[in-house]
Amino acid sequence: MSIPSSDRCLLVPHATRFLHGRRWLLSLRFAAVFGVSMVAAGPWTPNSGAQESDTVNDAADLIGRQLLEQSGRGNAGFADSVASLARTGRWAGVDQLLVTLADKKLSAADAAAMAARIGSDVFFRIKQSDQVSDAAKANLDKIGEALSAQMASPDRIIKAIELLDRPSADQRLPAVRTILAGGNVAIAQLVAAAVADRSASSHEQILSVLNRFGTGGPDALRQLALYGSPIVRQRSIEALATIDATAFVSDFVTSLHAQDSSESERSAAALALTPIAPSMPSLRDSIELLSDDLDDKVELASSIDNDDQTRTIWMVNADRNGVTDQTTQAMLAAYRDAADAALRLRRLGVDSIDIDAATLAASLAYRVVIDPDWGDPKQIQQVRTLWAPAIRENTLMRAIEFTTSSNLAGSSAGTLTSTTNTPALIGLIRLFADTTSSIDADAALRSHGSKPTRLVELAWSPVPRVRYEAAELVSTIANSSAYPGSSRVKQTLAEMARLSDQPKAIVVETRSAVSNRFEQLIAEMGWDSAVVGSVSALEREVSQGGDVRMILSKIQLSDLAPVEMVDVVRRSSRGGEIPILFYDDDGVAGDADGIGVSLDQSRWTAPIMLVDPPVSTSGFDAMISQVESRRRLPAMSVLDRQRYRRSAKELMASGDSHR
Repeated sequence: MSIPSSDRCLLVPHATRFLHGRRWLLSLRFAAVFGVSMVAAGPWTPNSGAQESDTVNDAADLIGRQLLEQSGRGNAGFADSVASLARTGRWAGVDQLLVTLADKKLSAADAAAMAARIGSDVFFRIKQSDQVSDAAKANLDKIGEALSAQMASPDRIIKAIELLDRPSADQRLPAVRTILAGGNVAIAQLVAAAVADRSASSHEQILSVLNRFGTGGPDALRQLALYGSPIVRQRSIEALATIDATAFVSDFVTSLHAQDSSESERSAAALALTPIAPSMPSLRDSIELLSDDLDDKVELASSIDNDDQTRTIWMVNADRNGVTDQTTQAMLAAYRDAADAALRLRRLGVDSIDIDAATLAASLAYRVVIDPDWGDPKQIQQVRTLWAPAIRENTLMRAIEFTTSSNLAGSSAGTLTSTTNTPALIGLIRLFADTTSSIDADAALRSHGSKPTRLVELAWSPVPRVRYEAAELVSTIANSSAYPGSSRVKQTLAEMARLSDQPKAIVVETRSAVSNRFEQLIAEMGWDSAVVGSVSALEREVSQGGDVRMILSKIQLSDLAPVEMVDVVRRSSRGGEIPILFYDDDGVAGDADGIGVSLDQSRWTAPIMLVDPPVSTSGFDAMISQVESRRRLPAMSVLDRQRYRRSAKELMASGDSHR
């Protein structure tokens, strides 16, 4: 039966009265379905489509209003309203409710309960909506944080761990769910339980759950296997063997042969190795394995980009029986991995200057990369205490040779280091400087006959910070006496004395209008600039040193091809690490793409780029990004340059007074 169109207007008021009844959810569904179906049943008229749309919109508005009214029925009703409004795309209502959330003065427990009721899927949809204000999203984050804190409550997780070995699955399964929701806090508590005094079945249940977190559990156990107390080291080895014996051989051989291992720790390591090794690894085999592992870790730390990637690392507590998590930059974590590998090798207690040098360099690199100002008396003494009696003059000299031996040292000018090895060299120089009063000057400065020692050669490293600190050290040791390379060290001191407060860029350009434009851009970056017109003039400018951040050069050079110019700069003792940018703004240089390929195939590792002529400072962004990705320590600051300048003038004045 059809309902006359004149009666349809009565449906919505009737539905409205019905919606305000006690059973509002049922009424809501009924009103929506009933209203639409009745309109659809009426006879068609020219305006029936518009009338149908108006009726549907009215019903939708009623739903929205009803959900807003529901939000006043306690915290649960508020959370349900937010969730329903978000699921139906009513973002104005979501925003309206969440903005008022700050006025509710919720306890942590109430906020967590509300967040749980809203649900993670709705959280994500709200966060992705551009129709919800930042203030509303901030309030949503606050209750989300309350839920996260509740889920990661140590007490809550500890209680759940205690239920893991209960015979009833009805108790175990909720406990497992609680633990799995606890994230890194749960990993830390599981690891602490895994190295505690428990029954074998309890350990088995704990490790079964821990293994479901992926690599987090084993990573934490490896820290305890290295830095824990003796009994904790033993139990960590046992736990690692249960998880995956083949993945942690380096940890097992360390415990097997370490001088500070207890008998129970050695037994646990031997038991772990028995199923996977045809015979028990000898000390020599272990040294070779751990040395290779250290080399791999150092290489990875040297090659990883310095960017925004992060990693979770684990820190051993003061009692050496548990861990806490910390999120850190991936590059810093890689240097820490190398320091850990160095300690595993050092635990073997082998009397070898090469092992002492390699492990000391890796340890110092980590200390300097996390604290570029490392080297105060307390820090130096701590290293001396930890590494005694390995820190001797010959060990430091060997460590410098070890650190510089694998770099681009093949250049005729003695380019001995790269930016990736800067932390280790800075640490060694500062450790060396602390013992200047007891250093044998002949061994440090004159032990290579007529050739400079590696320590002296560092004073003309292509990395300004390295050559400046090396020049300070060498000049202090020499105390105005003669030694091979002394004239070049004096050149570095003179360079330091000329340092300005700003870094510098060099522009290779003959057109004054172009060079003036580039000088303005460079000044906007806070740098000084020097303009030269040829490669020969560039070579002289580079040899003057300073904190040179960039060479900006046109492609069409009067005296050499771009690739040959690169070789000239890189062979200069102070040009090995300066980024070089070429540009072609008039197209007369010919095949710019071909030149770009030639530059890309250059044997030098420092940045070389072919760019469009910069018209703003953003034109240098690609170069700066590449340089920053290679950098291990912050660029020199104004205070750094002032300190080096002041130190050089004092050393030069002291040398003059001794003549």
